[in-house]
Amino acid sequence: MPRTLASRNTVRIQLVDEEDEFFIDVLEELTFKEKRTLRAVFVEFALDGTPKAKSNLEEGNVALMELAIKGWNVVDEDGAVLPITRDNIDALREADSMLILQALSKQYEDMDESQKKA
Repeated sequence: MPRTLASRNTVRIQLVDEEDEFFIDVLEELTFKEKRTLRAVFVEFALDGTPKAKSNLEEGNVALMELAIKGWNVVDEDGAVLPITRDNIDALREADSMLILQALSKQYEDMDESQKKA
């Protein structure tokens, strides 16, 4: 069977907390380039080429959200949907950012597992 490029389709993920419900539309899968970009933020390499953990996990999480989220229903005070920018990601409530990161982790963990089985 011939191979195809990474899907640019999105998946809607409903997120619910104790106050309300919102959604994010995320890329169904990440491309090789997107994963390289994330690894460059998350992983630092020693001079001998061995990977070592980078201490700035927060920057990696923001980079993941910037790459993966393509839509959401996060609004301003007037009810207008906000663009997905680093500033707006940084302005999320901590609880909302944690919900988003958990959802992204599950989305791409599940994707990686299904690719390993194929």
